[in-house]
Amino acid sequence: MLSLLKRWGLLLVVALGTLTACDESFDLTLNIRQAELVNTLYTDTLTLRTSVQLLDSLQTNNFILVGSIADADVGTLRAESFFKVLLPRDSLRFTTAGNSTVIFDSLVLILDYNYQYGDTTMAQTIVVNRLTASPDTARKYYAFDRMPFGEELGRFTYRLPRNRSSMRIRLSNAFARDLISKEGRAELANQTNFEQYFKGLRLAAEGPDNAALFGFDLIQSRMALFYRNDPSDTVSKSHNFFFYNPARDAFNQLVLRDGSAFTRLQADFSKGRLLAGLPARRSIPTWQLGNLGYIHSGMGIATRIEIPHLRALLKPNKRIMVNRALLSFHPSERNFQAAGKINAPLPPTLMLGISDPNGRLVRNSSGLPIFVPEERNPNVRMERNYVEAGRTYPDMDITTYVQRLLDGRTLNHGVLLMSLLNTAPGNLLMVGDPQAPIQAERMRLQLFYTELSQ
Repeated sequence: MLSLLKRWGLLLVVALGTLTACDESFDLTLNIRQAELVNTLYTDTLTLRTSVQLLDSLQTNNFILVGSIADADVGTLRAESFFKVLLPRDSLRFTTAGNSTVIFDSLVLILDYNYQYGDTTMAQTIVVNRLTASPDTARKYYAFDRMPFGEELGRFTYRLPRNRSSMRIRLSNAFARDLISKEGRAELANQTNFEQYFKGLRLAAEGPDNAALFGFDLIQSRMALFYRNDPSDTVSKSHNFFFYNPARDAFNQLVLRDGSAFTRLQADFSKGRLLAGLPARRSIPTWQLGNLGYIHSGMGIATRIEIPHLRALLKPNKRIMVNRALLSFHPSERNFQAAGKINAPLPPTLMLGISDPNGRLVRNSSGLPIFVPEERNPNVRMERNYVEAGRTYPDMDITTYVQRLLDGRTLNHGVLLMSLLNTAPGNLLMVGDPQAPIQAERMRLQLFYTELSQ
């Protein structure tokens, strides 16, 4: 054990940078003696206070989700989406030079899958409506937002067939013909005029709670109008009305430069066995939930982790230098039990958001959430991917975060173990807390540190 501690002491990790979206750096220019470097201490018994937290500011920009899912523990989740439709090109035409004939074939909403969760064999009726106001490209939309809509353009009773890459919904012939009739007029001259004529679409599902949630690829999904210019044509021509032009944000996530799409998510915790009181209480200690934390991005559920007695390590005339701080957590066996958890995979990626005193995500001046960063790159948020072979997630290195707590440079309100909506809209994770009945599932913080003379 002594040799292990010496090795840790000699392999000090200098904490570079700070939390994401912060420009300060941590200063370690101290008079450190060799004896201090070797005298490394270790603890894994620091108290961790854990609770299940309901987030109230879940951004849902740049997603198209529809459907409903039910979980016996946490409740039900229903999704509907609202999105702009983009004109294929300015001065859009259907006729050709010397031929003014347009024979309409069909108008189809083609939605390419990129996510499925729940019972895909359960039939749902997918309804498409025309918006009466257009989503704002520059606005941040949240799970509680909604757009006004009117005329129904199509509906389709649907269950996922095998070997199908997209959901195809036939839209109104009357609307399609009206669209074709606008050729040469202001409505098809440019995107601004087109939005005045056609505000966008709403996509929703009618049916049972215990069905499936579908997500769609914004790159490939589109509204396609098929037509011919001659009755003898055997192959239709088409115009594709996509929903976006791509760009990337600071975290390399897809954003919409010209289009706008968002999802409204309605969680009903009263239909679950464990979390019925969560909306009113905002948080529930994990000891009241069988010593389990929960993570469910679509419902806005995170597990808050606090280190309330961390500064008790401090001693007079001493400063602590954190060599390594590793947060370990493990999925509960309940994640892998079939009963009530069919088609409920674990989130593929987890991260740690910085919490405020009320358990909400701290955001920077641009409204972006602040995450614990990678130790080797403070400009990138730390992410840990699920390891299928080990049925767990790698430890999270929170060395710089803990150092800043000890130095008083970050307020000690805890972190939020969470999954982002774009990685797992409905996936559910249950993790053991520090008092979990099964020892191998217990969450813990391993802290290697050195006491430095002031």
